[in-house]
Amino acid sequence: MQKQEMITNIITLFPAMMKKIRWYANFTEMPKQQLMLLHAISRHENMPMSFYSDRLIISKPNLTVLADKLIEAGHIERNAAPDDRRLIVLNITPKGRDYMGRVWNEMTENLMKKFERIDDKTLSRLNDIVVEMDEIISKIDKLPED
Repeated sequence: MQKQEMITNIITLFPAMMKKIRWYANFTEMPKQQLMLLHAISRHENMPMSFYSDRLIISKPNLTVLADKLIEAGHIERNAAPDDRRLIVLNITPKGRDYMGRVWNEMTENLMKKFERIDDKTLSRLNDIVVEMDEIISKIDKLPED
């Protein structure tokens, strides 16, 4: 397979996949970018703002606006890093963790219903593909920038 075809497939698949997964949960309370930031913070706490900006491909000024809204809602807090007080890190609050738990449970429940119609062999193959994609993406993250 040519790299260009693979890249086209990735660019096409990932947004469609995220749209379908998002559709299975009722996220009326929070805009998508706020939810993505809250999820990233729940998975990677105590990281600087630049980490989330890079991870979510959001400019730092836009990330600040999203973080401010999540702080105002009581889902996250902004703190000084323990080892360098000049560095600002983001942490999830108990309220934010509870919200993410509810979202995760709803999404899982809805996807389980969808996957009931798919046979075990196909689901096992899909799981293998997802695990392999995660391993490949992790390798890409570790490559030096040009």
